[in-house]
Amino acid sequence: MAEVASLLTTKRADAAAELAAKEAEYKIVQEEQRQKEKIKALEEEHKKQMAIQTSELERLRAEKDVEAARARLEAYNNELLQLGDARDTVLEIADADSRVKPAPKDILHVFMMKTTATAYKEKGKHKTK
Repeated sequence: MAEVASLLTTKRADAAAELAAKEAEYKIVQEEQRQKEKIKALEEEHKKQMAIQTSELERLRAEKDVEAARARLEAYNNELLQLGDARDTVLEIADADSRVKPAPKDILHVFMMKTTATAYKEKGKHKTK
């Protein structure tokens, strides 16, 4: 009977050791699972932030394009205003000249051609800079 008790004590000690090993393994598996969940949450947050940043970059690019278009429009408007001011000045000069002597019919046309040519030359100078 002592042998049976000794055998049972040995088997019990082996079972206790196996149980302790399985419990430690189970704790490690649980910790691994928590770490995987944390990693997954971080990856999802990273993906979300990347989408937000990408969207912001696209918005900034679109804003840049809008501002560039607005600047071009403003430049053209300024050119048209300058041409309009020059046209008004020519008309005033032509009107004053017509009181003194008859003005050539094509004075406005000639002035506009010279002004347009000058504007194109100036525009070309600005592009090369």
